[in-house]
Amino acid sequence: MCLNNFRIGLMVCTGLFFVTLHMAAQQDSEEVPRQYVFPVFTRGSVVMKNGITKPSVLNYNTVTQEMIFEQNGKRLALDRLGTIDTVIINRRKFIPVGEVFYELALEAPVSLFIQHKSDITSEGKPIGYGTTRQTTSSTSFSKLMETNAIYDLKLPDEFYVTGSSINWIRINGTMMKFITRRQFLKIFPEQEDELKQYIKGNKIDLKDREDLIQLVVYCNELNPE
Repeated sequence: MCLNNFRIGLMVCTGLFFVTLHMAAQQDSEEVPRQYVFPVFTRGSVVMKNGITKPSVLNYNTVTQEMIFEQNGKRLALDRLGTIDTVIINRRKFIPVGEVFYELALEAPVSLFIQHKSDITSEGKPIGYGTTRQTTSSTSFSKLMETNAIYDLKLPDEFYVTGSSINWIRINGTMMKFITRRQFLKIFPEQEDELKQYIKGNKIDLKDREDLIQLVVYCNELNPE
């Protein structure tokens, strides 16, 4: 997969047409949203490919992998992703890739993207978004979708959110994914020894966003243009 031509600069604010995919009742913004990237919905910007920018209150739902914005007391999902260049929330950049968004965590010759994902479990059974098996768990997930509970900040107590994010490295326009340390090291076979030492010496946790960024910054130092 290849991502090119990122335009991050903010442009003059004007109207933006949103198509509603899903709605959810507004909840207390002080609650911890287990299925969202940010602890609260935050004012950000949607930058279109034609240069138009629209301020909005946004957050990213990791279960449905949708960019959600607030409008008139309701939560709606951004549609027509092919017309969107970048979404910016808390100075963090999110790029549409197909039907989902990746966070552009580090833009450099060796770039880092994070595909924020989560699964929901009920009664110990995984019921990830898009499951087609006819099981009790998938039925429960469907009910969450129908009642818009999946978009609320507070899920019913019997449901649990488990992170399943995927990381991506982009080098020379080529995207390579990794989750484990072994998968990461395979991307840089010539620097494997140096990277092993750096990961061990700095106690790098690949599940920690800041640690990931630190590691990829080091990769850029090992692989200067």
